[in-house]
Amino acid sequence: MFNIWVQDIWPDSVRSTGYIKNNIIYYVLNKISNAIYTSADKLIVQSEGFKKIFKDRKFKNIKLFYNSYDTPNYKKLKKYKLIENILKNNFCITYAGNLGTAQKFDTLIKVAIKLQNKKRIKFIIIGEGSEKLKLKEEIRRYNLKNVLLFNQIEKDYVNTLQKNSKILFLSLKKSFIFKNTIPSKLQQYISIGTPIVGEIEGAAKNLLIKSKCGYVIKHNSVKNFEDVINKIFSFNKKKLRTIRKNGKNFFDNNFNINNNIKKLENEIKNK
Repeated sequence: MFNIWVQDIWPDSVRSTGYIKNNIIYYVLNKISNAIYTSADKLIVQSEGFKKIFKDRKFKNIKLFYNSYDTPNYKKLKKYKLIENILKNNFCITYAGNLGTAQKFDTLIKVAIKLQNKKRIKFIIIGEGSEKLKLKEEIRRYNLKNVLLFNQIEKDYVNTLQKNSKILFLSLKKSFIFKNTIPSKLQQYISIGTPIVGEIEGAAKNLLIKSKCGYVIKHNSVKNFEDVINKIFSFNKKKLRTIRKNGKNFFDNNFNINNNIKKLENEIKNK
């Protein structure tokens, strides 16, 4: 039995990031991709949105299976003393991951400009990607002392950094494909248990709401983002414990790799 586990819908995902602009190339790749999808006995997809897309294209045997993620490991941040001190002394909103064309940081930068007078609020961005230079230039242009940009660091240190942050930020630019995609970053964030703020829509938005461990903001709404930051800033320890518990429970029930391996094995065997 031939199964295809669909992580991105080709070539639409690449077109959404702007890397395919030639219609002829898109047409050829689309024909090839559809031929591969059609050859499968079963498509295993990572979101309800993907399931609907293939259903609309008349595929019949489609199974939803969320991507899994390891239970996070944590390392003390002594190796990164500067980041450790920033986290200890400030209310930090953190993004760690790819800085590419799929992500959008416009709203974050605009909120950072507006909140410059709130000295305790800091925005930490960690990672590499094609948009990093643009971010550096914007931080320099607006003289943003409250936005701190760091190079990529090891995964276990990232987990610790995220756990000690006050908010984890997630964004995807508006597009049909991204609307139907659940980025693996969301599973990872949920595993940490820190409140999430997502500038997202569609499948990712629905999942974040369902997890009860974060808030969805409207695209390009500086006021919405600022209001949510102020809301989380006011949370007491009990509220934060509830969010952390919600995240752990949702992660264990849906994304824990140890729980999901057997489910996936059974799914592959079943017709």
